[in-house]
Amino acid sequence: MEPPPSNVTVTKGEVSRTNFPEASFDALLSRVVYHHGTDPAAINADVFRALRPGGVLVIIDFEPGGIMNWIGRRRRRLVTADMARPRIP
Repeated sequence: MEPPPSNVTVTKGEVSRTNFPEASFDALLSRVVYHHGTDPAAINADVFRALRPGGVLVIIDFEPGGIMNWIGRRRRRLVTADMARPRIP
């Protein structure tokens, strides 16, 4: 795996007890995290503590038959439609 860009820091820890300073993020992305935690309320408390007022939180989590399957179905249709489109040299 390639190392992250120089402006990205990767950390490992408990999501409900991070060491990030209060109000230190303009935006947070949580992708496939919440269903691993045992206390979603504690996760929320720490996330909103680290998020600045007016910041943006995006949560993408696992849901059978959910968004990832929807994207997959759309992608297959787009690929199929693209393959049916005549090509002009």
